[in-house]
Parts: sequence; C-alpha cells; structure tokens
Amino acid sequence: MFKKDNKVNKKGIWAIGGLLFGAGADAILGIIAYNQQWLG
Repeated sequence: MFKKDNKVNKKGIWAIGGLLFGAGADAILGIIAYNQQWLG
C-alpha cells in the first residue's frame, strides 16, 4: 500500500512539473516572439 501511494505521488509531481514546464516554455516562446516583433 505504501509503495502504491509513493507511485501516485510521483505521478502527481510529474504532472505538476509538466504543467509548470509547459507554462514556462510558453512564456519563454512568448517573450522571444515579442522581442522579435519589437526588433522587427
């Protein structure tokens, strides 16, 4: 049972990490796109 809980927690951490990474990547791409527009 403890092993099962640990597995679920790890999956949750990966899910949250994936969301944060995705949001961060979107933000970085947005900043790059904005800078390219600004430089024209």
